Amino acid sequence: DSPHDAQYQISIRGVTFANTILSVSPQTGQAEEYQLTFHATTTIRGSGHRKPLNTQSIAISRDYTASDRAVLGTFNEVQELREDLIRDASDQILRIFRATVNKKR
Repeated sequence: DSPHDAQYQISIRGVTFANTILSVSPQTGQAEEYQLTFHATTTIRGSGHRKPLNTQSIAISRDYTASDRAVLGTFNEVQELREDLIRDASDQILRIFRATVNKKR
């Protein structure tokens, strides 16, 4: 079976992670709180359709605190957050897919 034989195709493009500073310590001027955001665009096509059935942008965010004294701990936390965001995005893409397929019927 090839992807061209599938009844539907889902493509995911433009996957990025963005880190935004949310708060800064008034004493040190160092960033203390951040927001990590996952962005992607998903497109669903039916077999034989050139025009997409559905195209949606996804953005999912999580906040975290950082300490310059616990750099390794912060790095591990960010890695876990990235994995959580990817899982959440996968769930959201499946919901979008199901809604698109059900609407088509």
